[in-house]
Amino acid sequence: MAKHHTTPIDAAQPAINFDTSLLLKAQTVRVAFFDVDGVLTDGSLYFSAEGESLKRFNTLDGQGIKLLQRAGITPAVITGRDSPALRLRLHALGITHAHFGTEDKRPAAERVLTALGLQWHQAAAIGDDWPDLPVLRACALACAPANAHAQVIAAAHYVTQRRGGDGAAREFCDLLLVATSHYARLPALLPAAAAAAVSHEPDYFMRRFGVKSFDADGRLKSEMRGEQAHHYPDTDTLDIEQPRIRVYDAQGQRTVASANKAVSNGDGSEVQLIGNAVVVRDGRPKAEGSAARPMEFRGEFLHVFANAERLKSHKPVVLISGQDRFTGDSLEYDDLEQVLKLGGRVRGTLVPVPR
Repeated sequence: MAKHHTTPIDAAQPAINFDTSLLLKAQTVRVAFFDVDGVLTDGSLYFSAEGESLKRFNTLDGQGIKLLQRAGITPAVITGRDSPALRLRLHALGITHAHFGTEDKRPAAERVLTALGLQWHQAAAIGDDWPDLPVLRACALACAPANAHAQVIAAAHYVTQRRGGDGAAREFCDLLLVATSHYARLPALLPAAAAAAVSHEPDYFMRRFGVKSFDADGRLKSEMRGEQAHHYPDTDTLDIEQPRIRVYDAQGQRTVASANKAVSNGDGSEVQLIGNAVVVRDGRPKAEGSAARPMEFRGEFLHVFANAERLKSHKPVVLISGQDRFTGDSLEYDDLEQVLKLGGRVRGTLVPVPR
């Protein structure tokens, strides 16, 4: 399998290189086929409270698709699913060749080729699962994201370093741009487009939604509900009104959070809770047979780091555990290390536990 690497070379040349064999396969490509789930997304399925399918996209991938269009390579999407969120995203990217709810993908790809007046030797594709194989095997260049099924990886000419929904499609686009000699020339065309992209406008929204995620064993990892949410592609953040959040760690301990508003980063690893913020963490038994006391944090602002299991605030907070109560002007809490720091004016009340 060919490997991808970057190297510091002359600024007039692309700072990204691929093996010559890959470039030769891709130099005549004029159309690029994309799967959606597992390629343009991470493959997870999210559903609103009304059963609407929700999608999370990567802005790196979107920029890569726009660059293909500038280079004269037509992006086309063939997916087994359909949703308003997906159609909105493809419309925003200017993708006009798209087939939805299509499990038999090769005939759909052939219709695109016919419409464009192209042949299979002028096509490239990226996919992650068995339904993508007929198209991948027919194309001049077949690619797969790092998290693709083993059968697809075996059929691919190139496997990206990045996973689906996390830059794999951009890596595929970069390969095509380098192969067709467009990569080095495109930056000169970008300033006007980049300036337009700075505007802070949402690309999709949800109302009265509920989203759940599960681990590989089917156990609930997290659940988020809210009155409405807006996604902003320039910062890849989600603004949520009246959020209600549940998160479970590997040991099954639960953390519940709520606020008037929340701002989450793209992967949900950081969430800022604003206004009447409350975070309640299941307690850990201090000794065998002792009762576990939950810890409750309250304040006008709480910053949650989900993966690191940390909580911070630069504003006054209240900590409640059983009948114990503390207040401080700032907070740093590390649940993994079981370390709590309260800053500024700190006051506390400890109530002895009856024996």
